[in-house]
Amino acid sequence: MSSERVVEMVLYALVSVLVVCPRAALGEPAPWWNAGWRFRTTLSNSTPSGDGAFAPTEAVIDFPALLKQAGISGEFDPGSLRIIERGGKEPVREVPFGYRSEFNAVKGREQAYLSWFAHPQTKRVSSYDIYFDTKDRGITAWNYDADLMPPANLLSNPGFEDEVDGMPIGWQIAPEALVRLDRFDHTTGRCSLGIVVDGDTAENTPREVTISQMIDVHKFAGQEMVFQCDLLAERAQYGAPVSIELEQFRADGSRILEYAVEPRWLTIELAQGQLVQFSERGRFSPEAARLNLNIRLRCYVKDADSRRILTSPECFFTVWLDRLVIRPGRRLSCPVQSHAGFVKAP
Repeated sequence: MSSERVVEMVLYALVSVLVVCPRAALGEPAPWWNAGWRFRTTLSNSTPSGDGAFAPTEAVIDFPALLKQAGISGEFDPGSLRIIERGGKEPVREVPFGYRSEFNAVKGREQAYLSWFAHPQTKRVSSYDIYFDTKDRGITAWNYDADLMPPANLLSNPGFEDEVDGMPIGWQIAPEALVRLDRFDHTTGRCSLGIVVDGDTAENTPREVTISQMIDVHKFAGQEMVFQCDLLAERAQYGAPVSIELEQFRADGSRILEYAVEPRWLTIELAQGQLVQFSERGRFSPEAARLNLNIRLRCYVKDADSRRILTSPECFFTVWLDRLVIRPGRRLSCPVQSHAGFVKAP
């Protein structure tokens, strides 16, 4: 063993900002969970749990960047990921998780994120050691039961791919005459939902479209959540007003006044040709049992004098809806300084 040496390397999850903290404040590194892994980084939930309830939790960590910053050659292996939860006096515990992909609207690209159920101890801060390695190590990939992970999406048929007679299953839509299932330049699945008003639209057809779906959220009452969707007005010379509401209801059917996400963040007038990508975080009410996603689009133009709806070609509409997501999950921030990355080398 005298020929071996241990090289301690601190991996930074955010290298653009350096915060100097006393080591005692950050805590001493925990013992190594398994010698088969060479790298780890640590996340902490900065807010102690009030009730100890299971909490859907997420984190975005750029593992290839961590390896590169540490000067490690080799390709990151997603199958090597393991999450080890530690907190207080309780023994460490391997946590089932999902390694998923989502679209980052700010960066304009796909990004991977971790998703797991945190089991916090009441009034204690929990920490999570994320172990990872490179593909050349040949670590056996994890294989957890999907029921042990948070749902990736609470919506039914979010991609509008399952349909009957041209209408997407699981959605309430009115009027149906304006709806098309097809693809456009930014379709993420097999199809998107389009709203079309053109020369073939009957004059007596209502031109304010409502698209809605009621979902069960009782398991996640009180938890943080995220709503995402893409909208594009391919044809809307005078703009297309859109409002989205996430209405909440108790188990007895009574309405909760608070929305899961403030409607003001989800109200916009679409400009022709501009892709809008919502990604707004909110919270389910502690009383919530169901949530109704309600999307309204106004697809008409009125004459300023007569107030009559205009039907000339410049007043036609084609609006696309895609990538709808509602999921529970608190997003943990990556640590500025982890004090938890180690490499063991000869």
